[in-house]
Amino acid sequence: MSIGDKNVQVDDMIHRNDQFHVNDDSVVNDDDDDEQSHFFDVSDEFDHIEIFEHHDTDGECVYVPKSFCVGSEEISSSGIKSWTPNVDKSLLPAIGMVFDSIDLAYNFYKEYAVNGGSEQGSNQEILHKPEDVSATDDIFDMNADCFGEVNTLTSVDDNVGYRVKQTLPIRVENNIKKKKRNRPSQRTGCLASIGIVFNKYNKFVIQKFVKAHNHILVHPHRIKHLKSQRRLNNSQKSFLFKMNQAGIGPCRGYRILGKVKGGDEDVGCSKVDCKNWKRDVIKYIGEGDGEMFVQLLENKKKSLNNFSFEYFTVFNNDKWELAGAFWGDQASKENYKVFGDVLSFYSTFRTNKYDMKFISFTGIDNHKKCVTFGAALLAKEDADSYKWLCEAFKKAFPEEPQIVLTDQDPSMIVAIEAVFKKARHRLCMWHVTEKITNKIGPAVSNVGFKDSISQIVWTDKLDPDEFDKRWFSIVARYKLEDNNWLNEMFNLRRKWIPAYFRYWDMSGLMRTSSRSESENHMFQ
Repeated sequence: MSIGDKNVQVDDMIHRNDQFHVNDDSVVNDDDDDEQSHFFDVSDEFDHIEIFEHHDTDGECVYVPKSFCVGSEEISSSGIKSWTPNVDKSLLPAIGMVFDSIDLAYNFYKEYAVNGGSEQGSNQEILHKPEDVSATDDIFDMNADCFGEVNTLTSVDDNVGYRVKQTLPIRVENNIKKKKRNRPSQRTGCLASIGIVFNKYNKFVIQKFVKAHNHILVHPHRIKHLKSQRRLNNSQKSFLFKMNQAGIGPCRGYRILGKVKGGDEDVGCSKVDCKNWKRDVIKYIGEGDGEMFVQLLENKKKSLNNFSFEYFTVFNNDKWELAGAFWGDQASKENYKVFGDVLSFYSTFRTNKYDMKFISFTGIDNHKKCVTFGAALLAKEDADSYKWLCEAFKKAFPEEPQIVLTDQDPSMIVAIEAVFKKARHRLCMWHVTEKITNKIGPAVSNVGFKDSISQIVWTDKLDPDEFDKRWFSIVARYKLEDNNWLNEMFNLRRKWIPAYFRYWDMSGLMRTSSRSESENHMFQ
């Protein structure tokens, strides 16, 4: 988890529309099943289907219900069909119209296009001097043309309405070459557009207007599905963000939004828009995720009473990376004051995408329920990292516990003995007894050795001397005196056998780290 240079907030991922605009260029992967969303609901009520063929390089045909065709349809002498929008006269562009800014001109045409049932793009890359413009006018021409947008990867030819394919750049991420997806063009070669010039009076004038389209126009009821009209609002972004925190992907999040709104048509966006928003969030966060995490908990530390947070970083691969973090709130500290006699902490496998160990500090209350004292993330499981973690815990909880329960991790043992001077370290009995079959072999274990040894290991009714006698008796009976692992566990008996904790206060509360493991499963 890297610490980047971005000063970002969690709210920025929801409320910054300039960063997370809806874009159809690419989508993120999602584990959800990707159902096909239909633009039109084809049913028996449609008397016949009108077939319209695109003029793009794909030669793809679009099947559209005839009842959805709007506008005035005209057929030329050569049999070519065209459609003209039927809009209010106040929205109709006209040659000679004057605007104070290019944005006002473009927005005027945009409103006309949407009400007429078409998309619009803007092309300011074509700079030429129209023949019918006076010599005193500046050389500027902005074409707002139909269907499709001009971006840095495409350009528009002289005919306007087609995309010219270019070689797409190859980017390198984590030493892996990735080529941007070359998605099919949506343009049909439609010449419907306006041309705007900037004159000597610092005004923008409509100099050209072509209103006939070579494709069908969208029905008013379906205009909200156009790309320019689809939008994720702040509440929907917040909802998808919370769904993602709960492990629910954008596809399922979109379907839930549809149920909440009463239907997919009322969501105001498409499933791809939701997937693209998640992609933009991930892209925006980039390598600043570690800093976001630290900043979030630092803000909690400043705003919340008695909230503890510690972290440290290491310099790796020419950048600072988060190597460890520990946090605990006021409720945890109140629980520790009452139930902090026995402390158990256990590290999970590296199951998160940052390959970091998650560690929870767990106790037990008077109802024999688990209580959490704190949590941590560690990049490495070495003695130095665990020593830092124990010191961070001790800083937040100055009073040491009586017993600290862990597994047999040697790094943990070194750190606990170095930091906790008064507490007694205890090993998890379950982790020890589970190794019996592997260490002595199934042939001996299955004939009764494991049952015999468990009878003296799992009881607290024996005193230390009696335990030692029975241990030697059982080992001799099965001729295991030379087993190195058994001899090692006997030498460590003061760290895990209940007989040696018999007179230690609160020692019977926990004998295994299973409670920490169950808490880790809950946090996952």
